[in-house]
Amino acid sequence: MSRVDVILGGKNAGFKKMLTESRRDAKKFGGGMMKALNLSNAFSFANLGAMLLGNVKSLVSGIFGKFDRISKINLRVDMDADQVRKYGVAAKLAGSDLEKLNDSWSDMVKNGVQAEEGVESYVAAFKKLNVDLEKFSRSTTEEKFLMMADGMANATDK
Repeated sequence: MSRVDVILGGKNAGFKKMLTESRRDAKKFGGGMMKALNLSNAFSFANLGAMLLGNVKSLVSGIFGKFDRISKINLRVDMDADQVRKYGVAAKLAGSDLEKLNDSWSDMVKNGVQAEEGVESYVAAFKKLNVDLEKFSRSTTEEKFLMMADGMANATDK
């Protein structure tokens, strides 16, 4: 058997040129993507830094805000700031918060003033709790709070 090899020839210069251009375009594209990714990483790190600074600022302002609130409450109720903070922690553990506790202190003092002025419903409520109004009026806010707590704990109609 005989074999015949046929060689077809042609100009491949166009193909080589297209292949070279494709390689160059691919390198340009890859280099551009790397620059974009590096720039994106720079922006990401800048954003991360900004977010961290924002979180630190928020944390610090939150802490100072809480201390400022405790300071204002302790001046208003004439109680040591550390004691106010401890009551705030206890309130949080009980499912409440310092603001609600502060409101209850305000209501307690107002109700005591109403009872001292002789408003019958308030006088009757203090009697039911077995709280002495004269002693109550001379007491500090913390002592008043503890008197009311004892009265409620010992109340018969809970």
